[in-house]
Amino acid sequence: MLGAPTYADDGRRFNSHLFIDRLGALVGCISKSGLTAPEATFFAPGIARPALQLAGLRCSAVICREIEDAAVVVPQLRDGGVDLIFWPGQMRPDPDKPVQDPPEHVVQAQALARELSAHVVQTNWPNALNRPEESARTGHSACIAPDGELLFRLPMQGYGVGVFTLGDRHYRWHPVPG
Repeated sequence: MLGAPTYADDGRRFNSHLFIDRLGALVGCISKSGLTAPEATFFAPGIARPALQLAGLRCSAVICREIEDAAVVVPQLRDGGVDLIFWPGQMRPDPDKPVQDPPEHVVQAQALARELSAHVVQTNWPNALNRPEESARTGHSACIAPDGELLFRLPMQGYGVGVFTLGDRHYRWHPVPG
């Protein structure tokens, strides 16, 4: 999977998550519908959230702050059934609220996992490009089981790759040299 802008025939731009199979073929695309006000100045909202077949699993994506939109996301995915939800983005704890562990956005992802009986795998940027001063508690990507159990979190502000088998409670961390 990878994030990239995509374009409609009429020129509209979308903030999208592309699904590529092991042979390099595009399996599908999910475009973010829950845009922030700054995103909406550049991107058009997506209108569908399909479940796509990839590596033998029914997969979908919830992009960044859409994790807060369970009332919209759950009906889109419940009927199609989903095994794995990818959650790319740059989430951070709200700096105006007391620190909690796990942060509110991870608790929301746990609720989504339970509601849809699906794994949720987050890929969270370890720094805030548009708010670098608020990067202190970013990164720390989460892996959540279908029952909502937080299986593990990757290092906070860690630059690297976590390798794991879906459902395991452990991972191998491969830091990127800085």
